[in-house]
Amino acid sequence: MLISEIAKNTQSDHLLIHLPVDFEASPESSTIGWVHIPAGAEAAQCPWQHSTLSELPTLSDSSLITVLIPTEWLLLSKVDLPQPFSSKQRKQLLQALPFLVEEQLAADIEEQHLAISNIQNQQVDIAVIERQRLQNLLACLQDYQLAADALIPDALTLPINADNASSASLLLEPTRASLRTSANTAVSIDQNNLAALLDSWEPNGSDGELTVLSTDAARLESHRVQLQTSASASGIDLHITDTSDYTISSTITDWQTDLNLLQGEFAATKKQAKTHTNLRLPAIAASVGVVLYVGYLLASGMYFSWQADKQYQDTLALYRSYFPSDRRIVNVRTQTRNHLSGSHAQQGDQFLNLLGQFIKQWQPQASDLQMQQIRFNRQRSELIIELNSKSIDQLDQLRNQLSSQGLNSELLSAIEENQGIRGRIKLTTKNGGQS
Repeated sequence: MLISEIAKNTQSDHLLIHLPVDFEASPESSTIGWVHIPAGAEAAQCPWQHSTLSELPTLSDSSLITVLIPTEWLLLSKVDLPQPFSSKQRKQLLQALPFLVEEQLAADIEEQHLAISNIQNQQVDIAVIERQRLQNLLACLQDYQLAADALIPDALTLPINADNASSASLLLEPTRASLRTSANTAVSIDQNNLAALLDSWEPNGSDGELTVLSTDAARLESHRVQLQTSASASGIDLHITDTSDYTISSTITDWQTDLNLLQGEFAATKKQAKTHTNLRLPAIAASVGVVLYVGYLLASGMYFSWQADKQYQDTLALYRSYFPSDRRIVNVRTQTRNHLSGSHAQQGDQFLNLLGQFIKQWQPQASDLQMQQIRFNRQRSELIIELNSKSIDQLDQLRNQLSSQGLNSELLSAIEENQGIRGRIKLTTKNGGQS
């Protein structure tokens, strides 16, 4: 479920839970922040409260539950894509994405869960969290009969100026500082590292704007000079909110993010609001209702049959646009899976084919050959990979291995730097890009 849908849903009760950074150490005794927003109520008018999970109010089955987790638990980033992707190519993007973000992670990509949002041509917003950590958290919530509809990094609830791409928001709490720089980009750190956090932010233009919020007026005052000095040095327009009563729920309808970690295998089950049947309706009204219902079922059956046929024809058209070489189409799903897995590589997508063959040769020596960048030129059907190596011999060996797999492999450049060799390898297929 989209976060925008949850935040603006006034027909159901809404429970908003905020977990502390040390929650995992002792979930049963941790003090959490929460607010219960009854159906039709204004979020800003509902009191923010604190208790343990066991002391939360009892909810109806249709209540919506949003859980805010510490941003320190995950990585939020933007990823540049080697070719344009649309929302209709979500599955293809999810297959390629692990290879594109693996170099940013210190852990095994197979042990991470990736959530995406805001696919825009050749860029996508991502969140990366340890899979086991997410599984443990959801199991813990389930122990308390809490089925979350959305899981959101808490720093993404800070207000931002949507009209100024160079704006950011900084929240000062007793022990941590959080900086949000775009709809789906934020970071939270220990407050002792505030200076480094401010230095790391580079506005996307000359009109930088920083809004500072705080839950502690005294702490805000203690950092005022530091904030003003940093803003002045960077030419940033500084706005300090002189209040200590900031709460997340006060801005719930304007969070400006749809990055929900509950995607894929962790997607939440959609909840239906409860309806109440009036048992005192006259018998004639009940009879009419039954007739209308039967008619509705018949009409629905015909409509969905038509929709299924139309969707199948649309699927065929989309399949032919991606794989025009296929003349005989028996099972769209199976044939598509075969293309993506590489079993029909000579008819499939050039990027996935070349990337897959490169990964197969590069992975055994990944510790010595560090991938820095991948670029794909669809018009020329060529993949260019930039790597760091200890020697030019390693680059040449990789090039020879790729050539032995039936690829045209060319070492475009090899530049000696302080910590080794930075090289670029170009890959194309030997038959002119017709894979």
